[in-house]
Amino acid sequence: MINTENIVVKTKGGRVGDSFVFTPHEPVFNKGQAGYFFLDYNEGQNVLINNRYGFGKISNDGKSKVYFGGVEYDRQAFETGIISETKFLKLNPSLLGGLDFEEYSSLDTCSRIDRISMEKEIAFSFDNITYSEDLTEIEFDVMAQVNFPGLKFGKGSVQIDYSSEFGGFIVANDAVEITKGVLLENDVYTINYTDASQQKIIIAIESGDEFHDLFTFTDQAELLFM
Repeated sequence: MINTENIVVKTKGGRVGDSFVFTPHEPVFNKGQAGYFFLDYNEGQNVLINNRYGFGKISNDGKSKVYFGGVEYDRQAFETGIISETKFLKLNPSLLGGLDFEEYSSLDTCSRIDRISMEKEIAFSFDNITYSEDLTEIEFDVMAQVNFPGLKFGKGSVQIDYSSEFGGFIVANDAVEITKGVLLENDVYTINYTDASQQKIIIAIESGDEFHDLFTFTDQAELLFM
């Protein structure tokens, strides 16, 4: 395992005196250039090799774009894709020092996160709020977002208070309908809601024992229910 704060990446080509070698399609780096390296670990030589996937270059024009393999990507979408595919978290270098990557890569995402000393949080918000023309009905989405991509959603409850203009005991009076969102699409989740008081409902979400079927968060807000 390579254990250093500095990683040397060797690429084909370069300059010696007045002579230089240029290899098409090889990554070219400039001083201060930010980007994403996709490296293989050569255990025999104990080095990281840039021989398969290449380098994703972050644009310097303030447009938050990544150029990878000749294609332009939105930077946030690019990072989300990496997290979704690799289940490896986006970490600051200061958090990487104490990790054993061989053991780490064999763990599930939640188990990985437990190795990181950082407070994990989930936040709920409302989105896509619409009213009927006669103002007798309201629709909205409840979104969930975590501060640490890789967390799984196991179970939870959401309390919603509402004013008397919407009536009272809306569950008992069959005046509310709740539908699962993308986050709860898997059949492992069940959702139930009940009147907690005249102007308050509780939405409870439970999951089964299939840990690996639980939803894994990226860094995006996801639809919990609507």
